[in-house]
Amino acid sequence: AEMGQPAVMPLLVYLEEPDIPGAGRAAAVRALGMLEAAEAVPLVIGQIGHANPEIRIQSAKALGELGDHEAVAPLVAAMDDAVWEVRAAAAHALGRLGYKAAIPKLTKGLEDPAWWVRFNSADGLCHMTSMGLDALRSALGHEDRFASAISRQILEEHGHLAAEQGM
Repeated sequence: AEMGQPAVMPLLVYLEEPDIPGAGRAAAVRALGMLEAAEAVPLVIGQIGHANPEIRIQSAKALGELGDHEAVAPLVAAMDDAVWEVRAAAAHALGRLGYKAAIPKLTKGLEDPAWWVRFNSADGLCHMTSMGLDALRSALGHEDRFASAISRQILEEHGHLAAEQGM
């Protein structure tokens, strides 16, 4: 549902309240991302370390939608979260942002135990500069068979493996 710009300020004020329920906080953060409310970036960055995993997940998603380079470092840090869904959301957001500073962490994400983290890391690398594609191609020979497999899958799905038939 489209709320529009008039909803941004009430959402920001709402998030300043210390005792709001987790579900409300998560929904407000998500809404700010969907609204692409640039003024929300500092507040959303502040939520990515919240104790509630759902708030961390929604914060990562929102930061990917907000498109601000200030989100890269907190999202890179979120790639080390204990909760795989947070790592998956952070990988997806880093891929959306497309900053090459995220390439090493996304490359490391190819080895994650959780399939969605591996998938989002590979997909993010694929949508980055040629450096991201180079990282995926390098991972084809990775000792971790899951990292190798997801790299191959993404490169094939996006038509980047055709020139390398022999691999």
